[in-house]
Amino acid sequence: MNLKSLKHINNFYLVIFAISVTGFLLRLLGLNWDQGNLFHPDERQLLMISQKLSINNLDPNWYNYGTLPLYILELFSFGIDDLKTLRFPGRILSSLFDSISIFLIGELGKRFHSKLTGIISSIFYSTSVLALQLSHFFTVDTFLNTSIILIFLLCSNLIQKYNTKNLIYLSIALGVGFAIKISIFIIAVPVLITLIFSTKFKLNLSNFKVQNFLQLLGSIIIVGLISIVSFGLFNPYSIINLQEFINSSKIQSEMARGIIDFPYTRQYVNTTPYIYHISQLIKVSLGPFLGIFSIFSFTFILLKIKKTSNPLWFILLSWMISYFAFYGIVHTKFIRYLFPLIPIILIFNSYALVTLYKDYLYRFRKIALIFFSIFIFASLHYFMSFILIFNSDHNANIAAKFVDDYFIENSILVKEHWDESLPFKSSFIIQEIPLYDSDTTTKIRNISSILSNSDGIFISSKRLIGTIPRLYERYPLTTNYYKKLLNGDLGFELVKQQSKNLNFLGIHYYSDPFNRVKNLNFENNNNLNFRINLGWTDESFTVYDHPEILIFKNSKNLTSQEIFDEIMIIDYENNLNSVNYNYDQNNLYKGKFQDNSILAIIIWLLTINVISLIFFPIIWKISSIINFKFNGHLKIISILFSAYLCWILVSLNLFEFTQINTYLILIIPLILSLYIFITNKKQLITYLGGNYKNIVKFNRIFLISFLIFVFLRSLNPDLWHPYRGGEKPMELSYLSAILNSSNLPPLDPWFSGSAMNYYYFGLFIFGYLINLTQISTFIGFNLAVCTVFALSTTSLFAFSETIFNKKKSFSFLMIFMVLIMSNMQPMMQVINKISNLNFSELFNIDYWQPSRVFPTESIGYEISEFPFFSFLFADLHPHMISIPIYIFFLTLLVSIFTQEIRKLNSVNFIVTSGITISFFAGILWVTNTWTVPVIFFLINILGLLFFQKRYNFYLFKSLAYSSFILIFSYLLFLPFHNSFSSPVSGFEISEFKTNLNEFIEIYFVFIISIFIYFLAFMNREFTKRVLKDKNTNIFFSIFITSILIIIFVENFRVENDIGRMNTFFKFHLQSWILISISSCFFIYQLYKYYIYKNRKILIYPIIGIIIFTGIIYPIFGTLNRIDDRFISTKITLDGSKFLEKSTYNGPNGDINLSSDYDAIMWIKNNIIKVPIIIEGNGPLYSWSSRFSIYTGLPSVIGWDWHQIQQRGYDRSLINVRINDVDEFYSTEKIERKIEIIDKYNIDLVVIGNLERNKYPSSGINKIEMQDNLFEEIYKNDQTTILKIIK
Repeated sequence: MNLKSLKHINNFYLVIFAISVTGFLLRLLGLNWDQGNLFHPDERQLLMISQKLSINNLDPNWYNYGTLPLYILELFSFGIDDLKTLRFPGRILSSLFDSISIFLIGELGKRFHSKLTGIISSIFYSTSVLALQLSHFFTVDTFLNTSIILIFLLCSNLIQKYNTKNLIYLSIALGVGFAIKISIFIIAVPVLITLIFSTKFKLNLSNFKVQNFLQLLGSIIIVGLISIVSFGLFNPYSIINLQEFINSSKIQSEMARGIIDFPYTRQYVNTTPYIYHISQLIKVSLGPFLGIFSIFSFTFILLKIKKTSNPLWFILLSWMISYFAFYGIVHTKFIRYLFPLIPIILIFNSYALVTLYKDYLYRFRKIALIFFSIFIFASLHYFMSFILIFNSDHNANIAAKFVDDYFIENSILVKEHWDESLPFKSSFIIQEIPLYDSDTTTKIRNISSILSNSDGIFISSKRLIGTIPRLYERYPLTTNYYKKLLNGDLGFELVKQQSKNLNFLGIHYYSDPFNRVKNLNFENNNNLNFRINLGWTDESFTVYDHPEILIFKNSKNLTSQEIFDEIMIIDYENNLNSVNYNYDQNNLYKGKFQDNSILAIIIWLLTINVISLIFFPIIWKISSIINFKFNGHLKIISILFSAYLCWILVSLNLFEFTQINTYLILIIPLILSLYIFITNKKQLITYLGGNYKNIVKFNRIFLISFLIFVFLRSLNPDLWHPYRGGEKPMELSYLSAILNSSNLPPLDPWFSGSAMNYYYFGLFIFGYLINLTQISTFIGFNLAVCTVFALSTTSLFAFSETIFNKKKSFSFLMIFMVLIMSNMQPMMQVINKISNLNFSELFNIDYWQPSRVFPTESIGYEISEFPFFSFLFADLHPHMISIPIYIFFLTLLVSIFTQEIRKLNSVNFIVTSGITISFFAGILWVTNTWTVPVIFFLINILGLLFFQKRYNFYLFKSLAYSSFILIFSYLLFLPFHNSFSSPVSGFEISEFKTNLNEFIEIYFVFIISIFIYFLAFMNREFTKRVLKDKNTNIFFSIFITSILIIIFVENFRVENDIGRMNTFFKFHLQSWILISISSCFFIYQLYKYYIYKNRKILIYPIIGIIIFTGIIYPIFGTLNRIDDRFISTKITLDGSKFLEKSTYNGPNGDINLSSDYDAIMWIKNNIIKVPIIIEGNGPLYSWSSRFSIYTGLPSVIGWDWHQIQQRGYDRSLINVRINDVDEFYSTEKIERKIEIIDKYNIDLVVIGNLERNKYPSSGINKIEMQDNLFEEIYKNDQTTILKIIK
């Protein structure tokens, strides 16, 4: 048979009709799959509502779904009132509509490509497992799919012939779709694209010319109005009872987004957006073979789209991308949510098969036909395995019969709430246990009492047992209940495990209900000869038609107290040490230059310049390909390249992170640079000759800005403030821990036994430089702060020169606006003092207050930090470290996306620029993860502008380019991503809002600048000149991005945030950088293009306002910051010097810090290997955890909130360690102390004033008296360090 000729199949409609009829008959098989027990809760609900409807009463009083399917059932139920009997017409209708979909998919496939594609699409859909399963339920999903496919066919009709009739048909179909399920609102995207194609609307972004806009607008209005009328006709009571409909829709929306905590959506907690859906599509909805092929076919479509002129491609792709983008990220991820994508995926698969055969494999058609036959058979095998489920007795019936036979009449059986019962024929007393309720001792006592009086337990599905143990932090006791139930500790014995695997011809598809709950340690007795393990499959795939059921009998008859005691005793050992860290190869970092700040500065600067020199030829070579002016960015690029090279080699275990290895690793770029120099000697020398003065200029800028901050930091170098808080202790601890780590990821100094779960790369950069220079960590920390400021200034100056044509006044203005200027709050301090006639304190500016513009009583805990505050306060936090990288990254994007590509090698430019952007995007990703959404939005929007001017099919080329950058930036740092678990699980609606006065106080200068800029557009000549400027679109996009950030922060916040502290703070700082850069550019355009002779009257006041309001803080706030410390010390960069003479008034009494400081310095000078220590804990930002902070040694537990965030908000995990530390110092039982020592493998015990003030003396004395267990290795007047004798 010649498959190639089939693309012109005759009797096409007869063929797809036959396929549809066959599909209908297949869907009728096993229609009575539940024997009338209605195990699907949604179906049961819909049938109950339908049962109440009549021709005289069509109000369902229930609006979770549309009412159209209910009306259709009412029309074809023929007066059936019995609930169980009503399921038959409901399921037949569901199967009928899905069979209509088979026919429509064939037609859509034909229009997409060919008749053969349509036929194969119909076959694929007729044998789709998810479609088959949903056809066996009377739910709205199959009705919805039919309406969606019909809408796409009508979209195709409208494009082929744009007229009023086709527009009305499409509008009515849209209303019908909404009357089935309102959640298909995303269909507006492909419909809008249809209207754009059919009205021939065009928008030229380069000159803002618009064609056929009114026709498009009119079409949108017509579609909107008619679809609303259509919706009202088929769903009238949603309009009549509009408020109830809105409330129901809101509840459904909040359920889907995880805002409302329904028990049945808890299964999706900590599931990865997009990835979870993709895995379930492959494993469940499409089957392993067709699912994997779908990824290939989607990629194939993207590659082929540039060759098509068929608008239907763009319509279907827009549906795929927009629908998946929205529903892939929501919290609730029922597999039916992606059912509307199945038809499109199968059409893509069919196209890929046909095209592969026709265009690539026809020469080898015999082999290809064999391959395709195997592929089709494998796909059909999965379908046949599933359909056989409906031809056998339901698991619930089998399990119920077993219980009927096994237990005597009136036995007391226990079931779980929020799960189905079993259809017993015998009479049993059923009692429910509320496992989803919050874990309390009252709940466990209640459960224990019920269990002790019961004869058995039945678990009807994996609903609860597959979810609760995953939520260990929320349900530690209930998880322990399951664990001990399964291993027999509660006195119950598993007597029946009823399961049914998908099976055909001896090959099984095994769905493991315990795959995601490995902490139960349950061995599933499923001995199958040949099986394909699907792992965890979505709850909704199995619990209705083939649930796994467990039956237990009470064999030991334990008392209620015995059961209670078993559940309450939790073995934390496995949980606490789930991530083991090997300390054997780690040595405590000491450094060779500890005390001399001047020498440290010289070595530090010399090292940075040597690195820059080594990497100069490499950077020159890369920059020449993408035409990037790198002179002002040489230092930051060199530092990032060298740090990455060291990081990746250590992460891949090719080197250890030692001083000698950091030098050896630099030999690699040195050899490469020498090769480039030798092979390009003439060009390099010419370049240096022409750019020597420019390079010297940027080195001078770096040095001056570096030394300015060296001076400021030397006046107040302290690395801890007892009242202001700040993250320096955490950063110093993590920085020291990196230096103590021979391998990566680094050890966690605040959670012994584990690797650091933090975006640590920014700290690694400076740990790398400290390791190279061998200076003190206490000095290196402050030099790092100075370096960040100097790199920011230098990169921003270089960025501004490319924009402002070397007008230095605007370069300095940009530096001032981005890096130096404050918000309006310092000016408000001055105004308030004037109004209160407090002139003596007029310029005594509180440096802290501008970072806390919001009232102190705000429960959003917003931090209104700006760059200069970050530098001045000097937390070496990811948000500050990323500032120069962020500025450089913006420079790179602007440079690349404003290139005239015709002057360059197009392929080399696209590839090299893509790799370069990927590298620095990857660095931002692992330095400050909060930048990821913003930078990838910028990449997409600027890339779109770039490709739109230069290429056909720019939308998809831009998307492909951005996708490559996203994937490659991830892969470049794969070792980090493999070990990092992000604490951010998603976003939620924020209840916190910014008041107008607070908004003005933060953004006043920008509001004034931007307002005047847009006011100038009233001048036509100005508008004309601005629109001709090639940079206008770029900086307007940057400005829009900053505005979108502000809007986003006002409406959303990160889940588990403290109010919206981190959300506001981490995104606001990015918004400040973007809006200040774009505002400065707008001011420059006013200066350059405003044609009136008196334009200076307009420009100078703006600049005056900026300088006047912004200069107060850098001068007077800085003076206030310098004085804000424990005690004055000599001028130094050593951030630990204040400890020598300070006393801290702690929560439990005064502490002389010098005694602890002496002990810390003794450890740093005398301990070689990295020991695990135990020290007293206390409140955040206090003197607690001081030994792990100043040495980087791993402690049992550090600051608790930081570890809660970094350990997935598992408070129980942290609380256990806190309790163990408290008990170690408090208990008099030496056996318990030994248990804790062994549990955490502790090496050193710290006893100082903190421990003596907080814990009872009896517990401390018990430690000091045990000479056979502890050896005293250091002691001063107040602090003792003991070594465990092992």
